[in-house]
Amino acid sequence: GILFRIGEFISEHAHLEAKKLDPPNPEIFRMQFVQSFDQALSQRTVSVVSQCKAWMLLAESRMQTSLMSNESNPLLQSQLLELYGNIVLKGLSLTMRLSSMAKLCLTMHTSLEVPLNKSHLSDIATLLETLKAMEFTFIRKDQVIAESMVHITRSISSSILAAATSMRRKLESV
Repeated sequence: GILFRIGEFISEHAHLEAKKLDPPNPEIFRMQFVQSFDQALSQRTVSVVSQCKAWMLLAESRMQTSLMSNESNPLLQSQLLELYGNIVLKGLSLTMRLSSMAKLCLTMHTSLEVPLNKSHLSDIATLLETLKAMEFTFIRKDQVIAESMVHITRSISSSILAAATSMRRKLESV
């Protein structure tokens, strides 16, 4: 990747003869990547934070223990479990995005010794605050997730299996 550097020992004793490097100058490429990442960080932060706020609102309003216990119709229970599974997966995906954006920014600036300005620190702080808010939402919904996790896992795995089976049939028919 972007941050990979060859150590001094390897570059001195195991010199790589490359005819054409891609990119031609890795240091310049790394610096350009950091600059382009920094320029887009504020917009990406606003976007992912708004998605997280929407997810937290959805999780708080839809994932309730009373909904599962009051439904006697198996079809509605199945739909609720699928909804819960989708909400949990989306939340996990968003938390990974928050975490990786903050880690990537800090790692790039640290390894390349590029200083962070106040706006970048503010964006990273916003990412971390939102990550904590997502964590607390998962903690608040822990009971709902725990009591339906087995069923959610089964529902998601059957959906994945159905998708894989249909792809397999299409590939075998070709």
